[in-house]
Order: sequence, then C-alpha cells, then structure tokens
Amino acid sequence: MNIKNTKGKLNKYILVQIALVTLLLILFQSTFYKYKMNMLMYNSTLIIILCVIFYLEVKIQSKDKRIDELIKSEDELREEIFLASCDELTNLPNKEMFIKSLQKTIDKIIKTNSNEKIAVMFLDLDNFKKINDTLGHNYGDELLKIVAEILKFYVGEGNYISRIGGDEFLIFICCDKDCNNVVNLCENIKGMFIEPLKIGNKYACTSVSIGISIFPQDSTDVNILIKNADIAMYKGKNSGKNSYCFFTNNMRQEMERKSEIEKYLRNALENNELQVYYQPQIHVSGKKLAGFEALLRWNSKELGWISPVEFIPIAEETSLIIPIGEWLIKTVCNQYVEWMKKGYAPFTIAINLSAVQIQNKDFGEKIRRIIKETNIDPKYIEFEIAETMLMESLECSIKLLKEFKELGVKVAIDNFGIGYSSFKHLKGLPINTIKIDKSFIDDIDLNSSDRDITHGIIKLAHKINMEVIAEGVGKEGQVSLLEHMECDKIQGYYFSRPLSLESAESMLESADHFFK
Repeated sequence: MNIKNTKGKLNKYILVQIALVTLLLILFQSTFYKYKMNMLMYNSTLIIILCVIFYLEVKIQSKDKRIDELIKSEDELREEIFLASCDELTNLPNKEMFIKSLQKTIDKIIKTNSNEKIAVMFLDLDNFKKINDTLGHNYGDELLKIVAEILKFYVGEGNYISRIGGDEFLIFICCDKDCNNVVNLCENIKGMFIEPLKIGNKYACTSVSIGISIFPQDSTDVNILIKNADIAMYKGKNSGKNSYCFFTNNMRQEMERKSEIEKYLRNALENNELQVYYQPQIHVSGKKLAGFEALLRWNSKELGWISPVEFIPIAEETSLIIPIGEWLIKTVCNQYVEWMKKGYAPFTIAINLSAVQIQNKDFGEKIRRIIKETNIDPKYIEFEIAETMLMESLECSIKLLKEFKELGVKVAIDNFGIGYSSFKHLKGLPINTIKIDKSFIDDIDLNSSDRDITHGIIKLAHKINMEVIAEGVGKEGQVSLLEHMECDKIQGYYFSRPLSLESAESMLESADHFFK
C-alpha cells in the first residue's frame, strides 16, 4: 500500500465533507432569511454546523499527523530493507540477495525446461591486504568502489553483481554454448588491472583472480555453484595471479584432500607427529661436513607421511605455520645445544622461514626468547628466506634482518635467481649467504647459459663477502663444475638425502666426516 497516496485520498474525502457542511450552512442562512426562523433556533443550528466544521478540520490534522508517522515508518522500513539487501560501501547487492536472484533464475530455467547455462564467477582481488596495510583502509575502501564500477561497466544490464565482503565479488551471467562471452568478460576485467589504479593522489597495483562454475554441468545447487567457483578461484590464484580458471571435478577432490590435511594438521603438534630431518651441507673444498639444513616432516597417524610440498602451504594459509614454525626453531636449537654438550665440533644449522612468520610483528622477539631459553650460540643459526618472499615483503624483511643482525644470527637468501632481486638490492642488507636455486644447477653440466649464470652469481656474491651454496646437486659433473667455480658449499642428493635425527647424529660421530 502506498501511504502517501492514501493520505491524499483521505484529505480529499474530508475536504468534500467540509464543503458539503459549508454548503449546508449557506442553504441554512438562505432558509432563515426566507422563512424568518427565530433567532434561538438559528444560533443553535449555526453552532452545530460550525462545530461539525471544526471537528472535520481537527480530524484532518489528526489524520495528517498519523499518516505522516506512517510515511516516516514506511521510508525507514524501505531504507532498512535496502541496507539489509545491499553492500553499504559499494551499493551492490549482498550475498543473500545474490543467492535469491540466482536461485530464482535457476528455478525459471528448470521450470521452462530450457537448455540455458549460467556462469557463476567468484572474484578476489590480489594483494588487497598489502594495499590496506600500506595505503590505509580509506584507500582500500575507495579501491573497492572503483572495482565495483569497473564490474558494473563490463557486466552490463541484465546480469547480476554482488560484493559478499572484504575484497570478494560474485557475478552470474547467462552464457553461450562454449562460454565465449564468459571468457571475453574475464579478459576485459583482467585488462583493467594491467596498469595501476589511481586512488586519489596515489596508485595501487592490484589484479584479480576469477573462478568460474557453470550451471547445470557443475551443479544445480546455488551454494555448491558458489563453492565450486571459490575453489576454482583459489586454484587460479595459486597458479598465478590476475587469472581466471573454470572449475573441474579434480579441483573438488584436491579441496577435499586439502581440508582433510588441514583438519589433522591442527592436532599434529599436540599429537607429537612432527619431526625434524637434517640434510647435510658440504664444503666444496675438502668435501667435509659444513652443517645441516633442518627440514620439517609430518607422519600423520591418520594419513601417513605427508609431503611438505602438500602440508606447508596449508600451514601458511591457515597461519598454523606460526606455532609449528616456533616449535621447529625451538626443537632445532635445543637439539643443537645437546649436540654441543656431547662434544661435537660447532657447525651452522639452517632453518627455513615462511612469509607468514616474517610478517608476524612479534617474530623477532620470539627468536630472542628462544635463543635465551635454549642458550644456543646465535652465530651458528642461519635463517633461510626465499628470494621472492624477501622482495614481496621487503619492508617487513628489512626490519627483521636488522633484528637478526642485532641478535647475531645469520641470514641466507634461498632459491636465489628465480625472483626479481639483484645484488644492488642485497648489497646493503645484512645477508651472509646466497643459495642458488636448483633450477640453475639441474643442467649446469649441459646448458652453457645456466653455467654462466651460476658462475656469475658466485663471483658477484664473493665480491660483496657472501658465501654461496648450490642447492639440488645430484651428479658428479655438477660437483666438479661448482668446485671449479669456487662455490663454497653444496647440498643435494649426490651427497645425502635429508636424515632422521639418529642418522644425522651418526654422521656427527666422526668429527672428520668426509664425503666421496
């Protein structure tokens, strides 16, 4: 019911009543003069008519006030309904409205027995948290508004866009037989993020990862379609940002496996299922043991041995790497101190760090506490940070590197050569060691380019007083070449696979352990 229209109709009705009474008054006066009615009767009738007019006027005012209150309530209700169905920041529909609209569209297709297909697209901005942290939340909000306008422009009328929270958006569109219109839409959206987006007087570098599921081939259930698109989006994001990816059944199986691993990983520490393995690092000159790299391993009671390639990324995504990483560092430090008490010659022990640990503001203080609690000599600890991780979290990394220097621990750049850093970037940083990525070592004895790059890295590292370790050494020919290039240390299966605690200790039994 439209209350404003009702108000108008009621007012008209009452005004008609007043007009009729007024007309009656005029007729009454005419009758009085014509028939010369007595004055008492005249005054009494006049008073009654005036009272009726006054009553009708009061009635109008009372009705107006009540109707104004109803109009205000109606406006407030409309606003509440709008806010409940829309995202306040972008004015796009929210997830609840998206689901209702998608369900309505699917029901219509099923009812009409149509062959029409619908593409459900799940969009997530890349690096949004970094933009929020560096530029501030106000700039982050402005970026979301800009993205909403970009999506509205490309998606067009007749299709549906929703912001479901954070930096996530949903779209559904009717798609042609081969989904070409969906591919074209994804390409257009991707293209808008090639250049940095201007936000006020600043620029933000971001991109978008898009996952797509198709009705009815992937599911006829709205929630499953959205979930499948979400799975495809993460698959695309992990394969390379600013990409789009269509859902496949294999992805569901991978996600189920991932969920299962996460479930049991949460209890791995409590159940004492994690172990530390130690891979030897060898001096090229003399082939003598130089130290170990500590590597995390997991033997699940329910799932058996799980590859670190599988469980470490999950630990990082869920932030489980923070307690697990702290346990690893403390366990390694305690073990090193035990070895020193047994009289073994001192050596360097290397421990990998993840991006999540580096970005944890309390991480430096945790290392300080572990060093104090375990009483380890910090100069024998070497933390390994991947080159790509160093450059992506440069501000956090520099702060942490300075803390490490104050603590007296060493730092190695892992997987060097595959990222975007240069020796110019590294020159001013407190870095002790460069670890050349395995991809350069694999064909060093066959590929002249890899050989030249490796030799160049070694020479430049030595010029700025850094040691060099070659990773993934698996052949005798590689060892000979690296020795000729004056590489400092070597690590790989040619010498030894990662060893259990018992096997590593057996190796230490011989103070002068040499390798072939």
